[in-house]
Amino acid sequence: MPSPEISIAAAANTELYYTAIIEAAIKQELGSVPIMGPLMRYKDLSGEPSGAWSVPQWPLLAISAAVTNDQTDITMTAINTTETTCTAAEYGFATDVSDKFLVRNVRGAEGFMADLGQYLGRIAARNVDRAACALFSSASWTTSRGTTNTDLDTFDFLGGIVDLETQNAGGPIVAVLPPVGAHDLRQAITLVGNIGTTTANTPVAGSVQGSNALAAINSNFTPNQIGAMQGGSGLWANLYNVPVYITTQCPTSGNDSIGWMGIAGSAIGIAVKYLGRVELDRNASLRNTEVIIVSDFGVKELDVNQGVKILVQTAK
Repeated sequence: MPSPEISIAAAANTELYYTAIIEAAIKQELGSVPIMGPLMRYKDLSGEPSGAWSVPQWPLLAISAAVTNDQTDITMTAINTTETTCTAAEYGFATDVSDKFLVRNVRGAEGFMADLGQYLGRIAARNVDRAACALFSSASWTTSRGTTNTDLDTFDFLGGIVDLETQNAGGPIVAVLPPVGAHDLRQAITLVGNIGTTTANTPVAGSVQGSNALAAINSNFTPNQIGAMQGGSGLWANLYNVPVYITTQCPTSGNDSIGWMGIAGSAIGIAVKYLGRVELDRNASLRNTEVIIVSDFGVKELDVNQGVKILVQTAK
């Protein structure tokens, strides 16, 4: 019989092997599913002793009037920056797998662990999106568009664009909406049920013309891009030169869902110590293995002038 030490080592090697399978699946899932990750400014805290990221906020200053007299000093202007801090926090999820199930399921031990890794990866991905989308409601964005208990229309969508342009927010501008927001815009553009009539604040009249307009707007999107939506989330359309993403992770407030329009890569930041770290904890007497996945990250609005809160009535 093998010695206890050899048995323990073999078990440990198996646990490490399963961990590698799960982590590989999670890494792939985290890279493809979340919509908010690519839209945020990213800070890697993995090699730093701190769990917080301090981002300076620069005031908007203007150059003074032309100096008309020779050898005249230019007046000094103080640049007083403020600071926004994004602090990472742990998010964890744990489950357990019995030995009997692991060796008797139709996928086999390796196949099941890969499936479990993808499942845990989707949980971790949705958690990143949920935390980031919560800022649509909780952050004090400078402007807001839409009216409570009212469908979103193109007037408010275009209003969000001009708000950002007026606030010198820069670009590129993106929008993140709940599915009902996309539904409202489809109706506003195509005017379903209003053939040959006009609707207030809607630039296109007539369902045929509206359908043609929407097709033209989306002409630069391939079927693969539009069809790549994960579980109803992802890139939906390009409206008025603004990429529009749809996600079910938008927060709600009363009868409204809260969407957002803002500047990709600078309006919202994410500070990450690690994402999707996996550990297996063996319980031999119970004959099962605990699977724990932990992420340590934080999200924060970095510039409230670079985002617009968008209200969308939830009920249809």
